[in-house]
Amino acid sequence: MKQNIFVLLGCSTTSAVFDPKQDLCDTGSGSNVCRGFYSCKGVTGIGLEPNGPISTCCVYDPPVPIGSGYGLNLPRLQCSSYSSIYGFGGDEGDPMKWKYGIYLQYNNSYYTDDACKNCEDSGGFCGFSSSDESFACICRNGVNTTINCFGRGYAWSGTWRHKIQTEMSIGGILFFWMVMLYI
Repeated sequence: MKQNIFVLLGCSTTSAVFDPKQDLCDTGSGSNVCRGFYSCKGVTGIGLEPNGPISTCCVYDPPVPIGSGYGLNLPRLQCSSYSSIYGFGGDEGDPMKWKYGIYLQYNNSYYTDDACKNCEDSGGFCGFSSSDESFACICRNGVNTTINCFGRGYAWSGTWRHKIQTEMSIGGILFFWMVMLYI
């Protein structure tokens, strides 16, 4: 699955999400997702009862990927919290294997020009540069590039280069003085 599924939890049974005319909630396989969420001990951390009624849960699986500008207004929807899943980890029945969060993809570049894949293969993270509205490969040492992180680790970031240059300069001066003393 490469699409986000949003799960609204702790919803009032009078919430607009349950309006049969709107058909917003997945009442088929969605009930398994709701059951899975409410079976987790972690729901107590968001103020819900473990094994709570699945009638207070709505699984919204958008028919088309949601772009920017989409928002969830929980108070307006009369729901106390939400979560999202972007994968089931091969086992839709085991919420411990699910992939929680929101799946993001930079402008389809992962599959077209390999920019994101090359970045990730070099140990970087795919990102976005707001200054020129372009792809950015974010390296672990904080360097942002337009390609990948190969050759942009600490040894090439300038941190070590200055240390090596300083040590070589001091070593050169000492060597020069030693030669001058013996002449």
